[in-house]
Amino acid sequence: MFNELIQLDITISLFFRNLIVSGDTLAPWVMVLSDFEVLLTWGLLVGLWLYGVYKKEVGYKIIALDIFYAIMLAFLVYWILQFGLPMRPRPESITSLPPLINHLPDNSFPSGHAIFAGASVVAIGYFFSMSVSSLFAFFGVIMLLCRVISGVHYFGDVFVWVIIGALLARLYIVYRDKNGIKTPWHTIPLKLASIFKL
Repeated sequence: MFNELIQLDITISLFFRNLIVSGDTLAPWVMVLSDFEVLLTWGLLVGLWLYGVYKKEVGYKIIALDIFYAIMLAFLVYWILQFGLPMRPRPESITSLPPLINHLPDNSFPSGHAIFAGASVVAIGYFFSMSVSSLFAFFGVIMLLCRVISGVHYFGDVFVWVIIGALLARLYIVYRDKNGIKTPWHTIPLKLASIFKL
């Protein structure tokens, strides 16, 4: 059963990888979109923080911190698990097509972009309207498909890790709801920022 799942994952991944080859007019778009949701999320966090400074309203800063912490919890688990998981070579090892994105030939599983997308979309969905979270979810899906199309991940890599990222962000949100915003995670960065008028 497990071998059949791996073979299905390889087949799906190769299908996506063969959609666009190097030199294709869409290849630059794949490269740009393969990081877009990450950049969009960091832009949102910086924008929220600066808007809180401008409005002199700490609530925007707290939202930025909470989204940041949800993502960082996911990445902490990612880094811990990365050292204990068996090595899965990147898709370039099973296809003659070189990846569209330059990437270290390290472990394909786990996917940092997938765990980021899962965590960020769930955290943003908690604090923002359905239309805003849907926009981030849309670009998250596009980003992850571009990671598969570009040949740096298998479909299964991004599928599994986007779910894990979402679950870890939800875990952080449960913690936040239980403990409120008076934790050192909130008070210390806010006090430090106030020293620099941020």
